[in-house]
Formats: sequence, C-alpha cells, structure tokens
Amino acid sequence: MAILGDNTQGAGGTNASADRIALTRVTATEDGTINGASAFFGAGTGGINAKFLMYNSDGSKATTLKYASAGVAVPGAGGQVDFALSGTFVAGEYYLGVVYDNNTAPDTQLSADSGLAGQDSELYADSYATPGDLTAATPIASYTDQRWNAWIDYTGGPPPPEVTPLRILSSGLRF
Repeated sequence: MAILGDNTQGAGGTNASADRIALTRVTATEDGTINGASAFFGAGTGGINAKFLMYNSDGSKATTLKYASAGVAVPGAGGQVDFALSGTFVAGEYYLGVVYDNNTAPDTQLSADSGLAGQDSELYADSYATPGDLTAATPIASYTDQRWNAWIDYTGGPPPPEVTPLRILSSGLRF
C-alpha cells in the first residue's frame, strides 16, 4: 500500500470549533484505489466526532467534495483515528482532512507539523452533518507553514476494469 498525505504525528495542532473543516493540499503522482483513511489527533480531543474528507482542487483551493467517511468518535487520548473510506482517484491535486461536529474539549485538535515551507492548509466553516462544495467558500484561515496529519492508504495504479458478465443464449452461443 502507498500513502497520500502525512502519516506522522506532529508536535503542533489547531484548536477547532464546531462545524470546522481542516484540509491540506496533497499531490497524487499516480492513480489509485483508496483502502482507508486516518488522521492524528492531540490528547484531550475526546468528546468529538470527525469525518475524513477528500476534496478536488482547482489548483489553488479545495472545490468539490470527492469522498466523505462516516463519523468516528475521537478518543480522549487522541492519537491515530482510522476511517472507513473507499473510492478511486487519478493523479492530480486534492485536499485531505477532517470535519468536526463540536468542540466539547478546549484542546480539540487535529495534529499538524508546523514550521514547514510551501504548505497549503486551510480551515473552513461548514456543516459536519453534510459537508459540501467549497468552490465558492472562503477559508476562515490559511496556513503556508503547516500540514495537517491526515492521509489515505491506497493501492497505486488505475482501478481494475469492470467485468462484463458472460451471457449464454439458449442455443449455447456465448457473447
């Protein structure tokens, strides 16, 4: 399996409030089939639910929602949280991250690596229940020096071709 995104737990993070989407731009160098997704959360993050999100990119910001996982409860101790996610993607730019449902803990945070150059991470206000299209949305915060610790596990290469079932006529001919 290959990784798209950042699968290391950073020392930093961001406090998040209800209905916030935290995304980081990533570049897929090959087509792939998604096997699952994960993100790191800081300690003290319990009491929230999160969904993993994958957005298309227009080259400068997140646009349309490509995939969203079901909600997962984040444990109080934080750490790695795994999300069931499947689908396919082609080589190109995407945004990966999570959306939170509430902020019951003051330390609610998605783990991040800080002090990095050339990053594109954004926070948006949008609904946890139905995260949507961000094409016309303006980020409430943008960061060029940090990357959220969120990633997908995928199998590289184009998806397998669709199999067409064999039909047998009553005469025994196959097509």
